[in-house]
Amino acid sequence: MKKEVDEQEVEEGVMVAISGRELVRIGGLVELSMLVVGGFLVWLLAVPVMVGDVWWGIVGGIVGGVVMFGGVWVSLWAEWGWAQALRRDLDRVLPLFAQANWWQLGLISLCAGVGEEMLFRGFLQGWIGEWGGVWLGIVVSSVLFGLAHAISVWYVIYTMVMGVVLGVAYQTTGNLVGVMVAHFVYDWVALLYGTRWWYEGDVSDRDPYGGDD
Repeated sequence: MKKEVDEQEVEEGVMVAISGRELVRIGGLVELSMLVVGGFLVWLLAVPVMVGDVWWGIVGGIVGGVVMFGGVWVSLWAEWGWAQALRRDLDRVLPLFAQANWWQLGLISLCAGVGEEMLFRGFLQGWIGEWGGVWLGIVVSSVLFGLAHAISVWYVIYTMVMGVVLGVAYQTTGNLVGVMVAHFVYDWVALLYGTRWWYEGDVSDRDPYGGDD
């Protein structure tokens, strides 16, 4: 049975749930501000943004997002130290989203996918890549992407790796829309899985298939 989150109970290091409306309002504002800042800097500095075919980007992004989630899902069940650390991080973060419904999670994921990819891939990777080369653009933007998700050391590293994956995808496909969609789909599926099936008790009792022990 899914673990209930008491808004009045604050455990050490655990984020407390807020209403879905507040989550969308606050999170959406933060994520869309990245879209505005990234878009403005792209325009101001004349950074070339690769858009590509929109429809192929949507289709490819959906497939890519599902594949990304599948890879993370499998790796989380490893017994390596970093996987155990990430599982603990999930227990700290997921309660924040516990009261949001499916479309609210989808909306915040969409804002994150569009806003973060415009700033980190569209602007930073493109801008740095212009004068420092493709790989410097991918690495620097991915490091900053990881630091923007500074929940723990391992979570920063994990997010950096995801940034590299998204950066390479953007560079090889030349399609920012596809990367935005992949980010959106990954976040949405991960949040749905995390809040509906993952957050059910102690890490040691996790059932990756969502069943009860």
